[in-house]
Amino acid sequence: MWIFPLGAALVSATFAFLLGRQWIARHRTHTLAWTVALTMFMVATLATAQGVRLGWTPGLFRAYYLFGAMINVPFLAVGTVYLLSKRRWVGHGFAALVLVAAVYGAAAMARAHLDAAVLDGVRGIPEARFVITGTALTRTLSRYYSYTSFAIVVLGALWSALRLRRQRAAPNAAHLRRLATGNLLIAAGTFVVAAASIAVRLGRSSEVAMLFSVGLLAGVSLMFAGFLRTRPKPLLAATGRPVPAPAPVRGET
Repeated sequence: MWIFPLGAALVSATFAFLLGRQWIARHRTHTLAWTVALTMFMVATLATAQGVRLGWTPGLFRAYYLFGAMINVPFLAVGTVYLLSKRRWVGHGFAALVLVAAVYGAAAMARAHLDAAVLDGVRGIPEARFVITGTALTRTLSRYYSYTSFAIVVLGALWSALRLRRQRAAPNAAHLRRLATGNLLIAAGTFVVAAASIAVRLGRSSEVAMLFSVGLLAGVSLMFAGFLRTRPKPLLAATGRPVPAPAPVRGET
């Protein structure tokens, strides 16, 4: 079962690398936010693979929960807000809010008391409600952070795809259709990861653990496929030489 989160880590590492290269080349703030988010996802899935394969430790669980369940999706949402907002101050304001929330969440996770005996007995994916004892602050933050950010990412991707689909008469209609499909794949991937995470909170069976592990890999792979779909294909002139791709439009990563 550990092979699936390890695969998700490899996909997210590749994804983050390409996003980072794109940010260096174009200096678009939304790609920086997504690079941070995918790097967090890589750390979380590596911790998951290690915990499932060799056994869970408090350090592995904190990394898995903080970077996977708590502050990962908010940074995806920062990228979505930057990409879709016409006013840059909106993106800056939301990014500042998420940074404060992330620091607060990290501090809460660092202070949280973990039941080491429960972790020692886990042979799969640990449930936070049994591992984190005492205050429910970290679990509450995780729900508020993740659900709100999930809605922003998915609704933003769907809205962008719908708007791009409507521009069928544009000169670069084929490129716009690729962007629309890419946005739908990104929304689907985010939904799959969220659904897998919810499943873990509802049950403790080995089937649920397997569903979560497979969901991580399937979700990030769909998101990666959507990103690749939004990248413009090089066009060839009559000479066979590449010509500039269509000008980027809002909604393109």
